[in-house]
Amino acid sequence: MFGRFFKTVSVVNFSLGSNETIEAVDLTENVKMLAHIPIKPSQKESVGFTSIISYHDPELLVHTVDRFIFLTVTYEFKKVNQLKVERLLSTKKKEVAKKNNIDVDELAEQEIEELRERIKTDELQKASPTEDVCNIIIDSDTARIYFSVMATTVIAKKAVGLLQKCYPSLKVHPFAPQTVEASLTQWVYQPSENLPGRLSLGNEIALKSESDSRAKLQKQDLGSMEVTTMIDHGKLVHEVATIYQDRVGFVLTNQCFLRKATPLDLYYDGVDYEGINPDSYIDTYIYERLDHAM
Repeated sequence: MFGRFFKTVSVVNFSLGSNETIEAVDLTENVKMLAHIPIKPSQKESVGFTSIISYHDPELLVHTVDRFIFLTVTYEFKKVNQLKVERLLSTKKKEVAKKNNIDVDELAEQEIEELRERIKTDELQKASPTEDVCNIIIDSDTARIYFSVMATTVIAKKAVGLLQKCYPSLKVHPFAPQTVEASLTQWVYQPSENLPGRLSLGNEIALKSESDSRAKLQKQDLGSMEVTTMIDHGKLVHEVATIYQDRVGFVLTNQCFLRKATPLDLYYDGVDYEGINPDSYIDTYIYERLDHAM
């Protein structure tokens, strides 16, 4: 498990068939059957549910806090260099043609494809896998799924695919049907009139014009003339650093995704440690992490 379960946050809405709900009790058995199996030498990828606290408790595949269901998906994959495959294939075709005393052009397409697949298999066995992890929170009351990665990434889509194996009727929908550049731009351009009361602006921003001209500023006063001039010249805000109630900082994107989510000092000051009596390993782990962060 990471120091924070969520550093990036993206959300999608979901729907199910009539009278269907996602319940932790029902989900547990399906998750066990879809548990991640380490990738094999000849495999391209392997994906499945894993413990939400990793090796600390490998059997903890599902955990609930109030109405929220916590899951983790691990995705292992290997990449094969296609140029290398074609280079090796060219050499192999010449060897086979020479052995059979024919021209390379006389090799059958099926034979060439079999050679290509054997080379790919050999390269897969040599390749080291890359591993991605996606933490998930399901909130059935609001019909939303939260990911610790961008919802557009491969692993998020793989995670949705696993959930659809558990619930075949499940469909996901964008959290924001349309992007919200205009609203974000007004937040920055006229914060006193448009910025929601519980939010304040940070010091990072990304803007883009219709011609795809981009600007990204960090450690910048967002009320500066430089920023307002770019907006006056037609650039819209696509990402902006924001702080919620002086407790959590994050970068909000035009798809309503959160990046760089960071609890601030005021957040930790509000944690009540009196009377804590953890009744599970994960509770103990969380409290220890909070104490360490302080």
